[in-house]
Amino acid sequence: MANEILTPITLWEGFNDSLPFKETVLKTETIGSAVFNYLYFSGRSVGNKRVRIYGVYAKQKNSKSDTIIILPSVSEGVDVNLVSHFSSLGFNVLTVDLRGKVDGESDFTVYPEEIAYANYENRDRYMDYVDTNARETSWYEWCAVARYAVSYAKSNNPNGKIGVLGLKHGANVAWQLTATDERVSASAFAFGAGWLAYKGVSKFTQEEIELDDERCRFIAGVDAHSYAQLVKVPVLYLGTTNSTEFDPERAVDTLQRVDNQNKSWINFVNSSKDTLDKYCLNDVKFFFQKYLSSKRIKFPSLPKLSLEIDGEDIVYTVEYSTVEDIKSIYVYASSNEIDASVRTWFMPPLESATEGKYVFRRRLHGYVEFEIAYAVVKYANGLALSSKFVFENAEVSSNSKLPNVIFSSSKLVTTFLVDGCNGRKLGNVFTTDKLREYVSGPLGILGVSTKNTIISYAIKEFSANLNDKSFIKFDVYTAINDTITIKLLSKSGFEYLSSVKLNAQDKWQNLTIEFSEFKTEIGMPIKNFSDIYLIAVSSQGGVAVNNFLIL
Repeated sequence: MANEILTPITLWEGFNDSLPFKETVLKTETIGSAVFNYLYFSGRSVGNKRVRIYGVYAKQKNSKSDTIIILPSVSEGVDVNLVSHFSSLGFNVLTVDLRGKVDGESDFTVYPEEIAYANYENRDRYMDYVDTNARETSWYEWCAVARYAVSYAKSNNPNGKIGVLGLKHGANVAWQLTATDERVSASAFAFGAGWLAYKGVSKFTQEEIELDDERCRFIAGVDAHSYAQLVKVPVLYLGTTNSTEFDPERAVDTLQRVDNQNKSWINFVNSSKDTLDKYCLNDVKFFFQKYLSSKRIKFPSLPKLSLEIDGEDIVYTVEYSTVEDIKSIYVYASSNEIDASVRTWFMPPLESATEGKYVFRRRLHGYVEFEIAYAVVKYANGLALSSKFVFENAEVSSNSKLPNVIFSSSKLVTTFLVDGCNGRKLGNVFTTDKLREYVSGPLGILGVSTKNTIISYAIKEFSANLNDKSFIKFDVYTAINDTITIKLLSKSGFEYLSSVKLNAQDKWQNLTIEFSEFKTEIGMPIKNFSDIYLIAVSSQGGVAVNNFLIL
């Protein structure tokens, strides 16, 4: 029925995922302990045609292994390297293509012409809007593929458990699947967590979206936070604090709707915009080992963070589980920024530590209307868990000025984070490389590496006071002849660049770049300094920088 508001229950009741698979194997190879089949099998029926699902299935020679189903992002294809990673841990692994036809590629899921909008390149309004009902959307077809993936995995191992790993928008599909398919035993989500109808609208803004009939149909039948309340199995959420596409605070709201909060875990990375680190990869491993393989894994409870205003200071108290040996505990805090994607995170210094409780304190600077913070506990076995975000109305005025340091090796505290990742990525999400690496230069002094482009939003804290005579001052070390480029971005969309050619030297070189030297590609200087909100540092071969100051 057109214009019908379908809920997760009414949308999926009666769905038939038991039709014959009509499997076709294109290629077989053995990798480690598993046989990898590159194959097609049939999905749901559309008229007199079937969806033909493309996937890769790595089946362990041990028939008792449980299965992880990987749902890639709806805009990306399958990644055999990610399949190999989890296969090497002893799991059966099945990944299926959701995006459909792509020009220039030969293997992809084939959707009948009647539902051509299931192809990502032909999605039109069918991904972002529900003009009729949720059954006539790209999301419905992508989740239907995922349900048939579960049926296929079960047909190969009827007694095995099923875990689901969803990546980016594939994670939104995973929420729908987990909530409506009782065959799923545990699910991990990377980035996607619903609230797509609220994209660009911060949780803490006063702005409201218009809830017309179309938006109501979308929220009820598509958005993951509408499905979360039906999720009964253990869940793990992984994300970055500064993602442009996936709002971390909204993600926490989705997780709070899950029925069993004692089996709900989070890990946020703030060293990258869009890449998850090796700790996140370890989290997924331990999570599935615990809930699929039933290994005796001790999964600590989430750390709890509380904030207290003490004069011009703010005190952060972290309470954490001690069931595993602790490697490190940090608090990350940000003031006055509503937009999570451009938030600057500071690390308050540790004040005291007792077993099960760490206390941090930092002096607030200028006028602080509100504070947002979270804690991260890293364990010796490679696991990392984050607290939920804590929001505190501070309304404190301080005479203290914010230090103009973007990075200094004296405390190894940096507001730099990585934009993109030049290293190897699994599923275009995870990396095993260090994202924000500290490297040793001459005299044993540490610097932050620019192997990837590193960025900081901290410059916007000083931009109101910048002018032509302001300058950037920093030390740089390079073992090869190189070029370092500094880029400034403005809220108006302008990019200003300044580059310095470097000769290899066995010493730290001191550089000073005046703001009058920054120009656009057509030679236009900065006109509105208060509009600058981001600084980016990159090099051709990789250098180290230290004592990075804005003066």
